[in-house]
Amino acid sequence: MRASIIVPVCNYGKGLIHITANCIGSIRQHTKDFELVVIDNASSAGRQKFFADKYFRFKRNMGIAPAWNKGLELASGKYVCIMNNDIMVFGKTWLDDLIAALEKLDIVSPSILPDPLTERYVEAMKRRRNRFGRKITGCCFLASKKTFDEIGEFDERFEGAYYEDTDYFRRAELLGKKLGNTEMVWIYHMGWATTNGLRQTEVNAPENKKWFEEKWGKDAAYSIKEKIAKLIK
Repeated sequence: MRASIIVPVCNYGKGLIHITANCIGSIRQHTKDFELVVIDNASSAGRQKFFADKYFRFKRNMGIAPAWNKGLELASGKYVCIMNNDIMVFGKTWLDDLIAALEKLDIVSPSILPDPLTERYVEAMKRRRNRFGRKITGCCFLASKKTFDEIGEFDERFEGAYYEDTDYFRRAELLGKKLGNTEMVWIYHMGWATTNGLRQTEVNAPENKKWFEEKWGKDAAYSIKEKIAKLIK
């Protein structure tokens, strides 16, 4: 298997099911030679298999880090892409182009289309450039399975959502990994589709921020961007 695409879901109503369906529909339409791994964080709207090749459902909402770790455990691809369920991909070569970017980077994100745009597919194709930036993002990122194994599991002490991705990128950076984005791939990201519908206790951003600062210091979230920029020059 060339690539595994991991999509965690926590659908609490018909509206978010529709968003997730758009995400997975775009993957199915524009991607080949991959497996879809859906990790269901106890969706209140019922089982969300969404034509997944591999599916796992938690009995309760475990948060992002455990979902990503379970996805990595199930993934069998040489490359792994972790993606939010409120994303849409465009163009038949988006996955090929992300993988090609690993010739320069160890972890790569696509570029994010500004919103609102009505002709997202046309705009995504128009903006394609063989250029790299420093905008690594937790909403969608790809690396080889070997790289994920070298960095290790996501820290599950980050409960709910937020900072688990920044922490992971920080650990990758300290191992000398190169992180950034490619302008050959543009995606649409709705943003906050899941977290806006969850209780604050399930999101847990303030506590996660506190734990992140205890680990890395209060300036770490800002300094990491400067250090990543130096790594990809």
